[in-house]
Amino acid sequence: MPNISDLLTTNTANIATNTAAVASAGGAWNLLSTITASNSSTVTFESGIDSTYYRYVVIGSGIYGSSSAGFGAQLKIGGSFQESTGSQVGYYYQHIEQNVGNGIGSSSYNSGVGPSGTSIANNLTAADIGTSATYPASIILEIDTPSANKYHAIQYNGIVQAQLRADRSIGGTFLHSTQGVLTGIRFKLGSGNLYGSFSLYGITK
Repeated sequence: MPNISDLLTTNTANIATNTAAVASAGGAWNLLSTITASNSSTVTFESGIDSTYYRYVVIGSGIYGSSSAGFGAQLKIGGSFQESTGSQVGYYYQHIEQNVGNGIGSSSYNSGVGPSGTSIANNLTAADIGTSATYPASIILEIDTPSANKYHAIQYNGIVQAQLRADRSIGGTFLHSTQGVLTGIRFKLGSGNLYGSFSLYGITK
């Protein structure tokens, strides 16, 4: 019968083997950076998005604004943040919004190019976000293979709270007509400043 010392040695070896197996299997989420916005004009990730990971995810929580406005994003492609103004117009988007309040639901769908006349790439939340920390918005945004020279399609989903039991579930896709390497992403409002926490993760295969 093995003694306690032998059992401990065996268990330690098994734990090491299992840990190595889990690591080799991949799929781990690696926190790269977190930005806390407090009356900030923009929230920008310009470092850490490269070929290290095949997929990056941004999670934003507790999002609200100094004024009620559309919440959007810009992509940094070819070394420049692409703005939907002037000659750089070329953002395409599709989003679906599901309204839920007091047991009554409705949905809407929107797609097109835009929005023009603003530096926002795409109004991710469809409707405007609020101005109260009590009823914030949250969003999860995925970026696949940013280092590839391609047209980058970004998918996202989230929730916008107008008030208690009056939530809007949102989701969709946006892309830019410029082909290139994606090295950054910037969040901002159509007007006013941002509040909330934004974390960038790299996902191991």
